[in-house]
Amino acid sequence: MADRESAQRLKRVLRVAMSEKGIDGWEDLGLGAGVSPTTIENWIYGRTTPQAKQIRMVADFLRPHTSVAALEAAYEGIEPPEPPIVDVLRELAPDLHELVVILRAQADQAVLEAVRVALEERRRGRGALPEEPPETPSENSGQG
Repeated sequence: MADRESAQRLKRVLRVAMSEKGIDGWEDLGLGAGVSPTTIENWIYGRTTPQAKQIRMVADFLRPHTSVAALEAAYEGIEPPEPPIVDVLRELAPDLHELVVILRAQADQAVLEAVRVALEERRRGRGALPEEPPETPSENSGQG
């Protein structure tokens, strides 16, 4: 038989992570994580002790709102450890990659626009007097 206090702590941590992920019920959690909803209910009502493989599946499904370490720590009644920086960076990598792609696209657009403007200015300048340089403002001031 599992410890009821441990079950209640696990239940609280799961509820918070589920809420942050937008999951309403234990059935949705179980189906999404690939763990029987009955198994999850057995954990949170203190009927059984969670198995490491199933806790990992639930934590992976609820990522980044919780972790295996956080779920295990809640069940054991200890403070969860801080995630190693490598794990945090690994979770951020897809978002950072997307940001880099967006920034590169914006930079490419700015360069292309600058090239287009320069080419347009060059065409205008050559169209009137292809062999002579364009007139300077001081040369135009005497005409009228």
